[in-house]
Amino acid sequence: MKRSLPSRYPDALVCDLETLADAPYEMTAAGVGDLIAAFVSFPDWRLAHLLGMDSSYCASSIALMGPLDEIFRSQASEIHGRTTQG
Repeated sequence: MKRSLPSRYPDALVCDLETLADAPYEMTAAGVGDLIAAFVSFPDWRLAHLLGMDSSYCASSIALMGPLDEIFRSQASEIHGRTTQG
């Protein structure tokens, strides 16, 4: 059975790029994994809206995340190299 719980996105996200670049590789990989979850979260949000479970759905918010698949592919070596660009 599908269950949705009320939640909301944060108002802001502040990241220190040097700290992120110096983080252990496992933490970097986990962070990328968390971002990949966005591929599921937006369709899940839309489905909840279509089923009448969430009236807050906003299609334009998807655009704020950008094309994550393209970003990850183009930055894969930088992410793996743990650069501030990655």
